[in-house]
Amino acid sequence: MYDLKNFTIRIASPEQKLGHARACYEIEPWRGGMTWDEFVAFCETESRCDWAKNNRAITWVLVKRDEYDGECYSFVETHRMDCFIKSRYDQSNGVKGEIKKDTWYNLTAVVTPIRHRYMLTDTILGNGYATHLIQLLHYVLISPSSPGDPPSHVPSFPIEQWGEPPLPISEDLLDLIPKGCASVLWADIPIEFYAKCKIGLDGKGYNYDPTENTRLTWSISHIPAPITVNNQVKSHKWEPIHNDSLKGISNMLSEVAQE
Repeated sequence: MYDLKNFTIRIASPEQKLGHARACYEIEPWRGGMTWDEFVAFCETESRCDWAKNNRAITWVLVKRDEYDGECYSFVETHRMDCFIKSRYDQSNGVKGEIKKDTWYNLTAVVTPIRHRYMLTDTILGNGYATHLIQLLHYVLISPSSPGDPPSHVPSFPIEQWGEPPLPISEDLLDLIPKGCASVLWADIPIEFYAKCKIGLDGKGYNYDPTENTRLTWSISHIPAPITVNNQVKSHKWEPIHNDSLKGISNMLSEVAQE
């Protein structure tokens, strides 16, 4: 087991962000049949979408404290989301809950490079890097200006076990990374991972309902064989489906089903 005190979290540098893309590309289903250059172009296109503008999408990395700009041991991406929250109804005085605007974060694209995992009976397993990354991220998103000093209702940062808290978010980024009222983890990994991402040593991990978390696998009747172009073998290219295409595709599938 590695020493947690040797690691910390930071916002990815441009080179480290490219490393995130490389780690994602290692997962074959995530490639979508794209070449590496096509995959990078796809990621760059996504980064220019409206939902990602103004630093709404940020890549975070787990690094060694003495290699802050170097090797990344795990990655996660956050999407800053707007919301409204309503305080609880106070029965003692009959005061209705106040509604106000707030921020929550979606956590996604959690991935650890294969070189930082290990094999057990032909199965690739993790070392806990992703878990620790998200545990550190909890404290950053709860208290961006002072991750080591969370609100009183949050378990204190375990310095003895984890070392010094993450560095505060710089003042020029505080408006872009405000304190979050909640976070949602969206990870394409075994569901048991969610509960492991605890706040502190004894806090709770992410809540999940096994009955509402299922995976649907489609059986493709015909997959074109790979082709060779300029001495490079290329598999069939799959095109992502976007929301504005769903209606037309739904109608097409309905017509086929009725034939």
